[in-house]
Amino acid sequence: MEKDLIDFIAKSIELTFNAISRVETLNLDILFAYDQERKQYNSTSILAYLKPNTEKGSYSLAITKRDLYTNNSTFVFGEAEVGGRVGIVSLARLSIDPRELYKIIVLKEVTHELGHILGLRHCETNYCVMSFSTNLKEVEQKSFKFCPDCAHSLVYLAAF
Repeated sequence: MEKDLIDFIAKSIELTFNAISRVETLNLDILFAYDQERKQYNSTSILAYLKPNTEKGSYSLAITKRDLYTNNSTFVFGEAEVGGRVGIVSLARLSIDPRELYKIIVLKEVTHELGHILGLRHCETNYCVMSFSTNLKEVEQKSFKFCPDCAHSLVYLAAF
C-alpha cells in the first residue's frame, strides 16, 4: 500500500476509535488460502491464520490487495470476527477515482471491519458505516461514520 493511504487510514482510525494504531508491513504467505478455481483467497482461512498470531488484548486488521471470498459469498470487501480480535480488508474491488474518494472508500471498509471486531453487527441504517455492502456503489453511498445507534453500542461495548 502507498504510504499516504496508510497514514490517512491510521490517523482516521485513531480519531474515530480514540485509540493508538500501529502499522506493520508483513509479507505473509497466504497461498494456503488460495482457491485455484476461483482465483481468490478465502478470507475466513486467513482470519484463522492471523488469530493465534495476534497478541491477547490487541486487535489485528490486515489489508491486502488480494481478491477475497467466503464460502457464502462470491467476493467480500472484508471480513472480521464479531467481538473477536482479527479482521481483513481487500482493496481488490475498491478501485475508484479520484484518489481522495479512494481513500474514503478504503476508510469505510476498514472502519466497518473494526466495528465488527469491536462487537457490532450489520446495521439496517443505509448511511451507517456498518450497513452491509454488496457492491462498490453501496460502499460509496454509505458514510464513513457510525449511525447514532451503532455509536451508542460502541460506547456500551467499550465499557465492558
